[in-house]
Amino acid sequence: MSTTSPPGGIYILLGHGNGTFSTPTNIVLPGAIPGITSGALGIGDMNGDGKLDLVVAFQGANGNQVVTLLGKGDGTFQMATPANTLTSAQSIVIVDLNGDGKPDLVLGDCCQLAEASYLIGNGDGTFQAEVQFPSGPSPYPIAAADFTGTGKPDLAIAGSIVGPPARGTLAVLFNGFSTTETVAVVSAANPAAVGIAPDSLAGAFGADLATSTPGSTSLPLPVTDAGTSVSILDAGGKTSAAPLVYVSPGQVNFYVPPSVADGSATVAITSGDGTPSAATVQIAPVAPGVFELNSAGLAAADVYLYSGRAVTLENVYSVNSAGALVANPISLGSGTSQAYLVLYGTGFEAAGTAGVTVTVGGVAASVAYAGPQGTFTGLDQANVLLPPSMAGKGNVAVQLTANGIAANPVNITIQ
Repeated sequence: MSTTSPPGGIYILLGHGNGTFSTPTNIVLPGAIPGITSGALGIGDMNGDGKLDLVVAFQGANGNQVVTLLGKGDGTFQMATPANTLTSAQSIVIVDLNGDGKPDLVLGDCCQLAEASYLIGNGDGTFQAEVQFPSGPSPYPIAAADFTGTGKPDLAIAGSIVGPPARGTLAVLFNGFSTTETVAVVSAANPAAVGIAPDSLAGAFGADLATSTPGSTSLPLPVTDAGTSVSILDAGGKTSAAPLVYVSPGQVNFYVPPSVADGSATVAITSGDGTPSAATVQIAPVAPGVFELNSAGLAAADVYLYSGRAVTLENVYSVNSAGALVANPISLGSGTSQAYLVLYGTGFEAAGTAGVTVTVGGVAASVAYAGPQGTFTGLDQANVLLPPSMAGKGNVAVQLTANGIAANPVNITIQ
């Protein structure tokens, strides 16, 4: 750390690999600081990009602060938003205290003060508000390790008493954070999608997501069911409650509010017994998926056959003797008849009719409409005119694409 001209920053010296270093580069820290009266430095990957970042605690014109310098991998850094602290930090320990997969900070203090502090990380180099805790006098050297075999990091904090008589102290603090379980969050219709879209349906898969299985909910969708709730912290820093579609201990289906911002988001699930679970997921403008009726990829769809003024519903499925859903060959009619395939999915509403294309058996089909289904929240539909040339083709693949992004392929059978 530098305390002279240029004032208030840290020097970076890049190694040449032979024991020599480059000319120092100064990174000026926030605030007009004529000199740093205290400071600490930590090194770790604070945003999960695989590149080392610097965490700097310092005291300057803006008081005590801690800031992350996000590494670009080339020896240069981008400064994240500083966090204010009451602690005049003399040491920094980077450790995941609450098991959410995001690094947190523990700050050691000095000068006979008896409180250290921690800041929970947001996973992007920024932090939640500082929390101070009793730690013994002058809690400067701090070590984090699992002392109890619980899989959670505990803290050992050494301190000192000036006296008389002068003596040292050691405080061992056991981790009391509830472990955040990891879950998988995917599109409810297309688990292979790169993310989930605003105004779409999503699913979370894990353990202890609920204390019971109350089943599917009804409109209007509730934001809690059997004590379980879901929230989404988006890239803009806004937290939104996610209405629930289905709740069980291993699976929770929910609706992604349309106001959720694009970018990396954290989906947090709290079970009825208080167990927290979380996942990081990408929010994308479109994340198209088509629902499937069985493991063979049978499309969740209806077919409407128009013959003059007569309209006939053709079911794409039937139930066999074992009670399973299987493909039911549908008719395209004859002569001037037109058969419209209505596909049900989610995540492609934002593309609109102009942005959605569909092929059937590899042949481009005309899309008459693509957008909200209109009855069930988050459900989309695409109305597709089936090409007459598909008659007699049997099982054919149906591929929907929204804004150039392919949904999961599905199939129907045509007689």
